[in-house]
Amino acid sequence: MADMKQILFVGALVSLLGAAFGAEIEPTFEVRGLRVVGKPYREEEPQTRPFNWSEGTTVVVLVTLPKGGIIAFDPKASKVETFTDDKGTNLLEAKSSKFHFGGGPFGSWPKISEDARAAVIEVQSNGLPAKGATKLTVKGTLVFKTAKQKKTYTAKDIALKVGTKIEAGSIPFEITKVGKPKWGGNKAKLAVTLKATQDLSQIAAIRFLDAEGNEIKAQPAGTTKMSSFGRTTIQQNYRLEEEVKTATVAIDYWEDLEIVNLPFEVQATLGL
Repeated sequence: MADMKQILFVGALVSLLGAAFGAEIEPTFEVRGLRVVGKPYREEEPQTRPFNWSEGTTVVVLVTLPKGGIIAFDPKASKVETFTDDKGTNLLEAKSSKFHFGGGPFGSWPKISEDARAAVIEVQSNGLPAKGATKLTVKGTLVFKTAKQKKTYTAKDIALKVGTKIEAGSIPFEITKVGKPKWGGNKAKLAVTLKATQDLSQIAAIRFLDAEGNEIKAQPAGTTKMSSFGRTTIQQNYRLEEEVKTATVAIDYWEDLEIVNLPFEVQATLGL
């Protein structure tokens, strides 16, 4: 598929974004990918699915913020209002009981650039463009968390054992698991699980320091989030490369965390 084109801002959209963010931080949107997947040869033969993907249409949007600071994409708060082709097909109306990668209108793996100035977002639908369609239009609002400034809080000489409370900054943690890692290779010497009951979006990183103040190499090993009766529990898992009994826990907080709503509209032609 060649000659994909995109419309960055049109009409009132330009004025709206300019007023909301100012010219110096005006975001841009570009179409950087397109995937249209038809039916497999037979439904009972999933190996015949094109691209080994589920039926539907995906438009990949590159979002750039010149001032940077993108730290996370919020798919739950974001929304797609329009996903149509130039034949009048509303791809948002497509319903399917079949498995669809990512669920919802956004893909499961948004990517953020290392300089925090760009994000790659997949907008998807179970629907397919009508035969002979040459253009897709996607419109909605993308919601990002942005921040640049950090402040570090520390809890010194913390015993790495079950039940230990950690108070460093505004979010308290409790150690719920400590032991030998079940996986992680020969470098992983100690597995530690921290539990919190608050949203962790303002935390940039959690680090472990030895008695001399040197950082212990540690890898995040996944996050578990559970909600029940209005109460949310979040567990953060880490694999440390040193087996220590005590450590200083340093928590980096975002000091200027903001929620940014970006209205967008892109159009892509299909060079079929």
